Amino acid sequence: MNDRAEIQSIRAFLQQYPNAKIITGAVTLKRYNTKEEASPTARKSENGMLWDAFNSALMIDTSFNIQVYHKYKMVPGVEIIPYSRYLKFMENWAMDMGGISGSYGRTPGVEIFEDHEHKTSIVPIICYESIYGEFVGRKVKLGAELIAIVTNDGWWGETQGYKQHRNTAACALLKPAAG
Repeated sequence: MNDRAEIQSIRAFLQQYPNAKIITGAVTLKRYNTKEEASPTARKSENGMLWDAFNSALMIDTSFNIQVYHKYKMVPGVEIIPYSRYLKFMENWAMDMGGISGSYGRTPGVEIFEDHEHKTSIVPIICYESIYGEFVGRKVKLGAELIAIVTNDGWWGETQGYKQHRNTAACALLKPAAG
C-alpha cells in the first residue's frame, strides 16, 4: 500500500506537518492465495484470482505505518447481500451506489487507531456505523479519546440522505452514554 501514488501524495503533504495524521476513507483489496483461505465474500476475477473488497478507513502519517480499519456494520443491499454465502447469484443484484457492488469483506482490521507519539486512541467509524450506539460505545470503551466518522456523502446530491447522516452522527456524539 505504501507504494500507491495516493499514499505518497498524502505523505508528501504531511512532510509540512510532521506531527499530523490523516484519517481518510478508501476501498481496499485483499488477495487470497487459496480457496480455503478466501472469505465467504471473496470474489473471483476473470483470471481465477480470489479477492475481497473492503470499505476501509486509513490513518496515515509520515512513517511507513498505515493503520487500516475495515467497516463491520454494513448497509444491506448496498454493502452486503444477506445470505450470499448460500445464494451467490444475489451478488449480481447488489445496488451500485458509486463504489463496488456486491458484499464487502469483513476480515478484521484494527479496532481503534493508536497514535503512540501523542498517546491518543481514535475510534474510526465509517458512515452509518455511527447510528449503532452500542457498537460505537464498545469501541470507545477500548480507551479512545476521539471518534472519527469517515464518510463520502457526496453521492447523495441534494437529497435528504446526507443531512440525515450528519444529524444522526452529531446526535450520537452529543448524547451521553447511559450507565
